[in-house]
Amino acid sequence: MYCPYDNTDHPEKTDFNTEHVIPYALGGSNQFTISTCQFSNSTLGSEIDAPFLRAFPVVYERFVRNIESASGNAPTLLFSGKAEINGKTVNIEYEVTADKKKLFTQPIVEKTENDGIVRYDIQAAPEDVERMIRNIDSKAARQGYQILDRTGKPVSGAELLALAGVHRLVPDIKVEWNYSGWAVAAQREFVKISLGAAHFVLGEPFSRSDSAKLLRDFLTAPEESLDKIPIRGSIWPMPVENPLRLLPGMSGGLGNHLVAILHMNAELVVFISLFGEIDGKIRLSTSPAICSRITPNDGVVIQVDPVTRAFQRQTFVDLLKRVE
Repeated sequence: MYCPYDNTDHPEKTDFNTEHVIPYALGGSNQFTISTCQFSNSTLGSEIDAPFLRAFPVVYERFVRNIESASGNAPTLLFSGKAEINGKTVNIEYEVTADKKKLFTQPIVEKTENDGIVRYDIQAAPEDVERMIRNIDSKAARQGYQILDRTGKPVSGAELLALAGVHRLVPDIKVEWNYSGWAVAAQREFVKISLGAAHFVLGEPFSRSDSAKLLRDFLTAPEESLDKIPIRGSIWPMPVENPLRLLPGMSGGLGNHLVAILHMNAELVVFISLFGEIDGKIRLSTSPAICSRITPNDGVVIQVDPVTRAFQRQTFVDLLKRVE
């Protein structure tokens, strides 16, 4: 069995997976898939897809459309920052899902001991404080100790919880992301989609070619070596020339994913638009043998609705006729 990701003919007993050309967690379709060996699928999923999915622009697009992962997990926006509690700076995280918001604070626990009395000062989220006090209460009961409040009066864990003060935090949150890291993650993801889409449309003749080898080399090369691999193209937010932008409502501009392989100017080019916002263009091949598999000035245009995962495959010429 042949795997286009590693360009290997594997023995029949090798485990193979169904690979979504556009990752399922991005809203990929079950009709836009290829078959790859399990090892390559898992490796590229963790090394290529995962960093791209963690980038904030992608997280945001998934969140506003409520696109679940393959395992059924709902998208989450996670912000991190700092807050002041009684003059002390603590790290916090603010998690937002479709149905709830939750603030996580880094617990501050100060333990002092004097004349056999152990004193705990705890500052944390209410549920963390409750868990800590119950643990202290349980430990004290096992060891025969008493819990005292600040005045020295014996109290139970439940009574101590009732005395705990609650303060509303106003966090100073900043959204920061590493642009250089994002650029590499986006480039590799778009190259991976290009490799999968080319195999889906053109089959093994492309995947076994030197043109495909360039794409695979880009996926596996160290980051410092990427500029030595002669792949031509551009990825958002760089300007991306895309002839499909001339077709209103047909090019992913309404939020659909778009992958188009076009034969233009004696070369095959793949255009990718994710959510109609994150665009890329990569030259697939200038080999006459590969380019001849698609009629000049024509191509294959695939659209996927990331919410419904509906799949459409059309030719570029047919799309042009529909808007004439």
